[in-house]
Amino acid sequence: MRSTLNPGELAEGRRMSADSKASEGIIPFGAGVKAGTNPEKQVAAWDGATADDKFKGIAMFSIEGDLDNGHYPDGVPTTVLRKGVIWVKLSDNASAVTAGDQVAIRNDNLFDKTPLTTGTSGSYGVELTNAEFKTAGQPGEVVKVEIDMPTATKVVQL
Repeated sequence: MRSTLNPGELAEGRRMSADSKASEGIIPFGAGVKAGTNPEKQVAAWDGATADDKFKGIAMFSIEGDLDNGHYPDGVPTTVLRKGVIWVKLSDNASAVTAGDQVAIRNDNLFDKTPLTTGTSGSYGVELTNAEFKTAGQPGEVVKVEIDMPTATKVVQL
C-alpha cells in the first residue's frame, strides 16, 4: 500500500456517481464544493461566505487539475463526487473523528464531524445528513468519507 493518500482520490471501488462542472476559482482536490455563480455550470470551493451557499459534493482527484499543486485551476472541468467513498483531509480546526461520525465541512473547505460549534463569526460550515466517516483520524489527517447525495444539509454560522 502507498504511504501517502491524496485527498480527492476514490477510496473504494464500489458504485459511485459524479457530476462535471467548470471550476470557479481554485478548488483543492478533496474539498467540499458549493454551487458557483452559474449553478447549472459551475462549482466553487466551500468557503463559508454566506448562509445561502448550496453544498454540491466533493472535488475528486483528476488529471484535469493541477496535479503538482493538488487543485483544479479556475475554469477547467471539475469532477464532483455525489455518491461514493473518497479520501478527504480533516481541517486543522476539526475534532478527532471516529468511523461512523457524521460529516461536516468547515469554512476552510476541509472536513470535521457534526455538530459544528456555532458562533457569530460571519462565516459558515455545512453539516451533511447522508455522509459518514469510514475511518478515524486526527485534525490535519486524511480519512475516508462516504457520501450519498442528494442529502439534507444544515448551514451553520461558525
